[in-house]
Amino acid sequence: MSERRMNMRLNPIVAVLGVLAVCAVTARVYQVVQNLHPRPPAVLRNSEVDLKVMTEPGAKLVDFFVRNTGRLPLRVTQVVPDCSCLVSDVPRAAILPGKEGRVQLKVELEPHSGPFERRVTVYLSKGGPLTAVIRGEVALPSPRFTLNRPPWVLVGGPAGPRIKVVVLDHKPRPGVVLSPRLTGPNAQCLGVRFRRLGPAKTVAEFTLKRAPVVRASDVLVEIADRDDPSAKVTLRVRLAS
Repeated sequence: MSERRMNMRLNPIVAVLGVLAVCAVTARVYQVVQNLHPRPPAVLRNSEVDLKVMTEPGAKLVDFFVRNTGRLPLRVTQVVPDCSCLVSDVPRAAILPGKEGRVQLKVELEPHSGPFERRVTVYLSKGGPLTAVIRGEVALPSPRFTLNRPPWVLVGGPAGPRIKVVVLDHKPRPGVVLSPRLTGPNAQCLGVRFRRLGPAKTVAEFTLKRAPVVRASDVLVEIADRDDPSAKVTLRVRLAS
């Protein structure tokens, strides 16, 4: 009878010791797994940002969020983009465990159509660098007017210098009247002549007032549709001294 009572008293102790042993083994296995696959001290919550399709160039603000997944505070030490991006905001204070810090970039988009991809590397006080990707596509509307070739600049002759350009109209319509405008220090225009070579091609010739050109200067030539001033082509012509 006493042996039976003794066994009954020992059973709970044995059970507790068994649970402790299982917990110890589990903790050890977890530690081994952690050593084999260490958890990074930080991750980017949004490592890829897709700006989709944009119909106009310019600057776009892009935010990345650095999340501290470690057990100690960390800092963002440097942000290095592989493009002409401007880093406008970096967290100054340390990022506490479980918290996030925002890295903001100002991305300048090129003024031409096509897909693009930019990469940004974020360096931290602990752990390796993090890499983020910014991608998208610029789809600009096709211009109404373009130039067939670079302009001619004719300096000789009794009149002043002449500028001749060939303008292509990619959306021709009947009755279009072109309106010219010249700006610059030597852009006093004496006359303009338009000569059509077809419904979509026009030769424009500008005669400038003869003036002593002390140094090289630029003349900004703008040709637009008189009824639609937003449809225009602009070129810069250098007048040599």
